[in-house]
Amino acid sequence: MESTSFCKRYIDLMRYDKLHNSLPFLSFIAVFLIVVANVLVAVYIDHEDAERTLIALDDLILLFIMLFNAIRRNVRNDCRNLIELIEDEFDVDRREFDGREDKLMRLEKYLENNRIHLREVAKSISRFFAIICVLTVNKNMATYFFTSVDYEPTSWPTAQLTYHPPQFNSLLFFLYLYFLHGLLITIFVLDAFTIIILVCLSTEKILSDFQMLYTFLADLACDYADTDHLSNIMSSSGRDLTKQQVCLLKQSAYYLRKDMGRIVHCHQNLIKNFKTLVHNSEFEHSVIVVTMVLYSCTVAYSMLMSNDILKKVTFAAIFGIMNICMFLVFFNGQRIFNQNDVLRQTLAEVPWIDKPYWFKQTLHIMMTRAHIDFELRPFGIYILNYVAFKDVSIQYICICFIYAYEYIYIVSNTLKTSWFKCDLLVNFLTI
Repeated sequence: MESTSFCKRYIDLMRYDKLHNSLPFLSFIAVFLIVVANVLVAVYIDHEDAERTLIALDDLILLFIMLFNAIRRNVRNDCRNLIELIEDEFDVDRREFDGREDKLMRLEKYLENNRIHLREVAKSISRFFAIICVLTVNKNMATYFFTSVDYEPTSWPTAQLTYHPPQFNSLLFFLYLYFLHGLLITIFVLDAFTIIILVCLSTEKILSDFQMLYTFLADLACDYADTDHLSNIMSSSGRDLTKQQVCLLKQSAYYLRKDMGRIVHCHQNLIKNFKTLVHNSEFEHSVIVVTMVLYSCTVAYSMLMSNDILKKVTFAAIFGIMNICMFLVFFNGQRIFNQNDVLRQTLAEVPWIDKPYWFKQTLHIMMTRAHIDFELRPFGIYILNYVAFKDVSIQYICICFIYAYEYIYIVSNTLKTSWFKCDLLVNFLTI
């Protein structure tokens, strides 16, 4: 797949191997240190501007998260494990489908459609991040041209807050800083792209494994609803079966054992893949959620504190986009969580009366295992579902709104009872 191939090349490019083989990684560290030092100087000089300072500090936190992720990627193989999970496909033994070519063709068509679906998801994510990269690098430049914002004397319209000494007040030095900031933001976006596309495609892979298991169980319920009617006839009538009936009975028992073995293999493969997803995406999910919550709170606070209507609209749009993106992360977790009831219901619909003992025992083991829910729980802290989205996102962002209004009320001295009113609302939201 093209997206996983790109992720492999990017991971190999940014990996520290030896000093003479790690020029991209060392260049990234150098650019990171230069940009961070420049931003810290700009924050120290321009600390009276609360809006710029807050956004700059937020960007610094995100940059340090990116640095930690780059170093962690050199120590652990989480991304490579997720790539292997995405590229792994269910093994199909064609000999098991002798005389049943229609089932084999249906299975191969499903696998091909699943590959096409993964490519379409990867293309959509790639287009989205290409737009995000362009907007992030040029956001302050667009603000500079379309608004009356003055970036003098401490900063230029680069991707992040910058400081330029008076003796370097030239176009060449501006282009130098603009290139460094743009390069660092591009690496940041590529890191985010690698994390999100691997998490999303791994989730789609798990969901496709669920659908494959449902298909096998539905075929089993349809094909073997009356598997042992010949045995019932033999036991009730007391006469021997004809050769044709014996062959039919043996063939049916053979196919039943093969199909049940395939279902067990698919079920075990699903459990193994899900454990791989959980263990290798905990940090990635946490980074995505923390980054979006942090940036959403910062944007919400800036929107409330700004007096410019155009800035308020811009911050509101960014706030909405960030929360929609964060909702999609929890939505993927909810999709996996929803499969628990579907799996239990599908197993309950499999006919088991008059089936062999080994069949009943195998089905009973699978039904017992199905009572353990499949759920994405990063580091065991919270579950990625709609309830967690409400608790993690909406509740705390509302609290951010409330305390921002408290600050406005206290500074302006317009409402004497604002503390009392806001504390009541905070207590209500934290129940």
